[in-house]
Parts: sequence; structure tokens; C-alpha cells
Amino acid sequence: MRMTLSPKTSQHRFTPPSTIQTAIDELTSLIEAHPAYPSAYNNRAQALRLLHGSDLTVASANESAIMTDLAEAIRLCTPTTTGLQADILAKAYTQRGAVLLLTSTTMRTLETDSSKSEGAVQVQVLGSKSADEVEEMARADFREGKRWGGEVAGEMDVKMNPVRKLCGEIVREAMVRDLRESGVLPAED
Repeated sequence: MRMTLSPKTSQHRFTPPSTIQTAIDELTSLIEAHPAYPSAYNNRAQALRLLHGSDLTVASANESAIMTDLAEAIRLCTPTTTGLQADILAKAYTQRGAVLLLTSTTMRTLETDSSKSEGAVQVQVLGSKSADEVEEMARADFREGKRWGGEVAGEMDVKMNPVRKLCGEIVREAMVRDLRESGVLPAED
């Protein structure tokens, strides 16, 4: 039985955790029987991500073996000799980038809300890296995912591009200035 999970749909929202756990258990059995099968590691990481939901960070990913599974999928597909391996690499790098990006966002939130203590865990897990450094790690993984053909990774790499962000800010400022000069927006005080 092959499960296809797409980030563009909300099907996983309706999948009971017990069903996801069953898939994880079956993938674990598959990995035990075939430890050199990289797709199983990538799929188990995906199922674990579904189980954790949107609050997943590197700390919880490490605790649940997601990061280990993704690293193993990447290791087993390197060097890449087939299209299937390239596809697995694209997916594994994209997943790891997503976990890192979510972690950097969480770190920034925790930096502004000092009443929460989870930030220390995030920093400790990542060797005292800053949120910016973790975000750059995510971007590097998205670039690798893009390199191996991952469309979502390519989109994320473009969105995270610092030059694009800077250009977007410059364009926004110019538009606001033009709108103020033309009287559409009120003048600055």
C-alpha cells in the first residue's frame, strides 16, 4: 500500500493519528527489513512530521528521529545515480529545510517572548546558532532540494532569497513614496 501525501492538500488533517502511527510502524518494519531503502526513511520522516503537526521544531524532530531519517535518506542516495534517488533527495532536503525554517521562525518568536523557555532547547540542539543561521541552513537545504528537482524547494529558495527580499522592500518603499506624492496616501508626519 502506497500513501501519497501532498503539501497542497489538507488530507492529512482528516487522517487520525492512529492511522499515521500505523504507517510509521509499517515503515519502521520496512526499514528494519531493508535498511538500505532510502525512500522508507524519507516517508517515515514525512509521517512523523504529520504526527507532530505545525509546531514541529528541530528539537522535537530530533526527539522523534525525523532529522536522523532525513539524513539517512540523503546519505543512502549519495552519490545519486538514478532519477528515483534524485527525487528522494529533493524531498528529503525539502523536508529538512521546512523543519529548519519552522525552527528559525519559532526561535524568533521565542526571542521576542522571553516568558517561554523553549528557545534554550532550540539553541542547544543547533549548537547555539542564531535564528538567522538556522534560516540560512534551511535555505541551503531548499537550494539542494531545488538542485535535485524539487519544485517546492525551488519556490522556497526564491522566497527566502535575501536579494529578493531587499528588492521587494525597495519596490514597496518606492510605491508608497509615489502613492504619497500623488496624494493617494496621506503624507508622512
